[in-house]
Order: sequence, then C-alpha cells, then structure tokens
Amino acid sequence: MEQKSLLLPHTCQKAGWWMLAAFATLLGLSFVIKQNIINATNSITTILAFVVICLPTVGLIFVCLSKEKNEDEFINYLRMRTLKWIVVYAFISCAIKATVTYAAPYLFSLQTAGTIAQTCSFFVTNPMVLGLVYIIIFKASVLYYNLKSKSDGQ
Repeated sequence: MEQKSLLLPHTCQKAGWWMLAAFATLLGLSFVIKQNIINATNSITTILAFVVICLPTVGLIFVCLSKEKNEDEFINYLRMRTLKWIVVYAFISCAIKATVTYAAPYLFSLQTAGTIAQTCSFFVTNPMVLGLVYIIIFKASVLYYNLKSKSDGQ
C-alpha cells in the first residue's frame, strides 16, 4: 500500500530556490544603492520591502515542505531526523533566551541586557532562522550520505 505524501511537488522546491535567489539579489541591490528598503516611507519602496520580507519566507516554506527529486524511505528518515534536531534547537534556544532574559539584567547594564535579549529573541522566534537551520541540516545530511554511498560503491 502506497503511503500518501503531504509534501509539495519537487517543482515547488525549485520555485522556492528561485525566490531565495531573488531575495538575495534584491538584498544585494539595496546595499548597492544604499537605501534601507525595510524602513522606507514612499509606496514603491514599501511594496518592495513587503516583497523582500515575503520572498524568503515563502521560499523557505517551499524548499522545506517539498519533495526531493528522488524521494524514498531514507530521505523520509533524514527529514524526520532533521525535524527532531530543529525541535531540539528550538527548545535549547528557548532555554537560552529565558536564561538570558531573566539573568542578563543582573549581570549587565540594562541597555546591554536588552540588546542580548533581542538577539536571543531573533534566533528563537524568527521562522526564517528555523527554516534555514532545517535546510542546512537536511541538505548536509543528504549530501553526506550520498557521498558516503558513492565512496562505498553502492
């Protein structure tokens, strides 16, 4: 009996990579023209800022939730193992954030403590960071096992 997959087709993964490439291009252009498009006031740059915020989010969702070109049980195993490590990362990040948030005011000045708490908050609550960590771990695992199987002659 074939198991139903809830993942998106592989073409969505390709579209996600193109969205991430477009985001990197727009981000690079914003540095070249030295205009901060995130804090812009006129309507064109506001729309551009919205696109710059949405492109990586949608791109990461497409890449994370799409099938690989050759999807099999081992790829599913790697996907589940990667999700396990993302959950572990999120719990550790939350513990560090809680520790820093409540301990930093006693250890540092209030301004430094606020900066540390904001930095920790970014790495815990930002879904783009979790998506990037997922992609890095999953793709590195797939690459490692592909290279290992080729060196073993399988």
